[in-house]
Amino acid sequence: MQANLTSLCWSTSRPSVYFTARADGIIDAWDIPLHGTRKPSLSYQVAKAHLTSITGHASGRYVASGCMDGSVYVMSIGTTLTDPLPNEKSIILQVLEAETMREKNIEKAQKEAKVRARKEGAKSIYLQDVREATLLDDAQVEEDFAAALSNI
Repeated sequence: MQANLTSLCWSTSRPSVYFTARADGIIDAWDIPLHGTRKPSLSYQVAKAHLTSITGHASGRYVASGCMDGSVYVMSIGTTLTDPLPNEKSIILQVLEAETMREKNIEKAQKEAKVRARKEGAKSIYLQDVREATLLDDAQVEEDFAAALSNI
């Protein structure tokens, strides 16, 4: 079961690492090049109470988190999450650009779907109007036919 996120901070030493604090007292470390954004690289239970904030130390070697009960926890971060990878900045820029493009494509598809729905809705209204007009015409034809028969 995943708990609600309450806070996030980027690593001060690695541009593709960030940390999240959760309502269930867990801190997650996310290393985008190594594990993506679907699964944290590391999860650690620091408290039983609700974490409310998280921040990284300037060196990148520590993360501190505040808790709903007033406690503060400081975690030492291993070198895997603190020492930059070769070309890490260009890697994270590519990831962010790809994500931006994906979001633009989603927005475009949503707009196209709305336009299509409006057109379909307008077409549906037009077809309904045609059906009603046809029914009226049919009724008028039947009435005229009945009148013609009564004149015979």
